[in-house]
Amino acid sequence: MHADYVFHPWILEEREAFTLPAYVGGGVRAMQHAAGRDGDDDFRIGPRAVAGLLFDFKEIPLDVFVEVAGIVEYRFGSEDPNINGLGLALNGGLGARYYF
Repeated sequence: MHADYVFHPWILEEREAFTLPAYVGGGVRAMQHAAGRDGDDDFRIGPRAVAGLLFDFKEIPLDVFVEVAGIVEYRFGSEDPNINGLGLALNGGLGARYYF
């Protein structure tokens, strides 16, 4: 699970049918990591920095986005002491939102 607060400081393209803004922001991520049947599970939490592009349609209540985020996470709860502690992670995402 993650939550972000983003700003849209640049409009890269604006047409009659769509707007293409870039966004940046920050947030937080929390994740229960399950390593499978024989693996070790742990919990991870930390701040994240995100940047992306948003393809916002003007005629229909739909947008499509692509983003990348860097996370500084703290891992704990693992039986392996080498996994617990501070670490870095990178996320990428592609998605769509329909507005009701």
